[in-house]
Amino acid sequence: MKGMIEFRPDLIYAIFGIMAAGFVILTLPIGILVHHLVAATGGEAMSAEASVLFDAPGAGARRRYSIIAVVGSLGHPCAALPAGQALAAKGQFTAAEVESVHRTR
Repeated sequence: MKGMIEFRPDLIYAIFGIMAAGFVILTLPIGILVHHLVAATGGEAMSAEASVLFDAPGAGARRRYSIIAVVGSLGHPCAALPAGQALAAKGQFTAAEVESVHRTR
């Protein structure tokens, strides 16, 4: 993969997309499985008793937190994409630039 990024910098977005999709494909089923295993053991969560710091969020707050999480998750890549395109337009992802970074270490 190092060779692909060094010699084919135009594929960096495709490589990132494949890596991100692979991460989701691997972690999502494991998270669902662990969630079901933990939920199947019975009993309530420890924090379900009495919270000392604040009350449990209501339906509106949970909806708001979910919306903030989705917007934040989509916002970071959308904000990074123009920066990556600007760097690519200036030739920052070329093999010579990547090689110069590796040589300084």
